Amino acid sequence: MQPRLCPDRRRTSTIGDSPEVSGHGAVAALLPALVVSWSLVRGDKMVATREEPSDDRLNLAVRHICRNSAAMVGSGFFPAMARDLWQILRCDYAFIGELTKAGDAIETLAVCADGEAAEGLRYELLDTPCANVVGTKTCVYADDVASLFPKDLLLAKMNARGYVGVPIYDGDGRPSGIIVAIYRGRVDDADFSGSAISVFAGRIGAEVDRLRAAHRADQMELRVLQAQKLESLGVLAGGLAHDFNNFLASMLGSADLARLELASDHPAREHLETIREAGSTAAALCRQLLAYAGKGRFQVEHAHISEIVNSQARILRASTGENVTLHFSLTDEEGAVAELDRGQMSQILLNLVINASEAIGEGSEPGLIRVTTGVTECDAGYLRTTYLDTQAPAGTYLFLEVSDDGPGMTEEVRDRLFDPFFTTKFTGRGLGLAAILGIVKSHSGTIKVYSEATKGTTFRILFPVSSSAPERATAGESIDEWRGSGKVLLVDDNDLIRRVGARMLDALGFEPVVAEDGVAALEVLDRQGDDSALVILVILDLTMPRMNGEETYRAMRARYPKLPVILTSGFNEQDTVQHFAGKGLAGFLQKPFQLEDLRKRTREALAAPASA
Repeated sequence: MQPRLCPDRRRTSTIGDSPEVSGHGAVAALLPALVVSWSLVRGDKMVATREEPSDDRLNLAVRHICRNSAAMVGSGFFPAMARDLWQILRCDYAFIGELTKAGDAIETLAVCADGEAAEGLRYELLDTPCANVVGTKTCVYADDVASLFPKDLLLAKMNARGYVGVPIYDGDGRPSGIIVAIYRGRVDDADFSGSAISVFAGRIGAEVDRLRAAHRADQMELRVLQAQKLESLGVLAGGLAHDFNNFLASMLGSADLARLELASDHPAREHLETIREAGSTAAALCRQLLAYAGKGRFQVEHAHISEIVNSQARILRASTGENVTLHFSLTDEEGAVAELDRGQMSQILLNLVINASEAIGEGSEPGLIRVTTGVTECDAGYLRTTYLDTQAPAGTYLFLEVSDDGPGMTEEVRDRLFDPFFTTKFTGRGLGLAAILGIVKSHSGTIKVYSEATKGTTFRILFPVSSSAPERATAGESIDEWRGSGKVLLVDDNDLIRRVGARMLDALGFEPVVAEDGVAALEVLDRQGDDSALVILVILDLTMPRMNGEETYRAMRARYPKLPVILTSGFNEQDTVQHFAGKGLAGFLQKPFQLEDLRKRTREALAAPASA
């Protein structure tokens, strides 16, 4: 085996030029040379089946491998191996390091300095001898290594002269780390040092592989547990929002009716406006809960993310602190669109920008928030690192990215980032990010978060690209003065909804008839006989005892196929009406609804041609 020069370096040699002597192959090639074939390991003693080699130090290296392979795994394994390396090589420093995912740095797994365990470090590879080791072969700088790499300040700090580095490979033959011995003097026996480290490299590489596999399994288990937790909390949040929406519907409806009975200058109107504002705020909170539950898509259309961001730029700038610069980088999405709810996209933007602004802090040093959009291809490997990886298929995605140069987040905060009611703010409710997660989930998207303490935070929201073209919304006709006539059957199990809803229908000119569930509603219709004109419209709640909305609707369609039915629910339209697709539903009314919502939906339902 002849040494040769490393590329562009003098006084250096590479050991193991033959292709079979590299990585794990180095161990296989060295063992015959060492004449080591053991059958039993007892403590520090090794029983060999062939003659032991003459080089006692090299034989000692193999003995250490045997002992530690049999007796130690886990985090304590690497410090023990580093000390063994220091002892066998008689070096001053022994490092075992793992290659980062980006491949541009080494994070030490163990450091032995002058026989003592030292604190770990992150070591950037650029302009260092370690850059020549990763993915190559054993590399030796026998002397003056610090002068060869003047930008490597760590070498100068250690007064390094000699350097021996050996790569570690994973089971697939890809570089996963390095082992390094550093000497304050020159390296006298380069062949021995390289061969000894190569013996260690195979076992260390196997342990790195094992720990990585265990880490992947732990991460998968955590993702499953997180998904189960989010699902359970989502069911709870959705149920609470549905029930609260029923109460809010009666409260807002009563406030609307009271306003109709008061003159425009009546002093009580101010109090009613306060009630309506409070009710609307509570309704927005319920929408956040529904969004967290993944039941928050209300008005979905094909849209460009950049267009939505651009329309919100003024509001976003007004929402940031005076010391914050807001920069937009909106990419032409080349015709790519996604199925998005504009209102909820605005909610995501506003929440993320406000959070970023608050992270930078009022009155502190100037900060920067970047809002970026674009199109990207995501493979399965990348999507597995996101928060909603189980629902995101590989493919083309539109992305919305909000980043800041604030203080970043600790690991503890990142772990609870999307938990509802968790907040680091004194006055926060802890629903903003939880709602964002639900919104993204309901859009079949996913979220990637990058954040480290002192290094800022980046949220990347990904939405799958739709193959359809964008649709243009049309302005609706004003119907403020429209009034109806005839009997309308209101079916709801909530007494407050029935009472307030009946008064609202009366205010619109209708004659209200109420029923507490589907069974009672069918009895009302059946008592009419053949004169179906007595009831011209049904407003039907989805969730009821005895006979729910879906069962009641099927029965009504079978008996009275031309009778229009409006479905109402505390859940959103997207999730609710999918059970009625193609069945002739006349419309949907989202709770809590106000008088103008009821006016609009009843007018549309009665104006539409009857469907059989």
